[in-house]
Amino acid sequence: MKEYIHFDGEKDITFNVVHIDNDKQIAVIASTYEGKISVLEYEIKEDSDGEYFEHGHFFKKIYFNDFEEVKEVI
Repeated sequence: MKEYIHFDGEKDITFNVVHIDNDKQIAVIASTYEGKISVLEYEIKEDSDGEYFEHGHFFKKIYFNDFEEVKEVI
């Protein structure tokens, strides 16, 4: 599973890639913030720095290149 931890200025948000549909350019992302988990679909966008999705009120670009593979704990 790929994971990225983003600091939003106050707290960490953990993003995990659940699924990517390249045909529809949609990413299903699970985010954990203050102990709450949300699973949402995001449109995959691309610029000169790579593919990303936009998150939050200020449409912060979260790049897939920043995600790292993590071991799943059972």
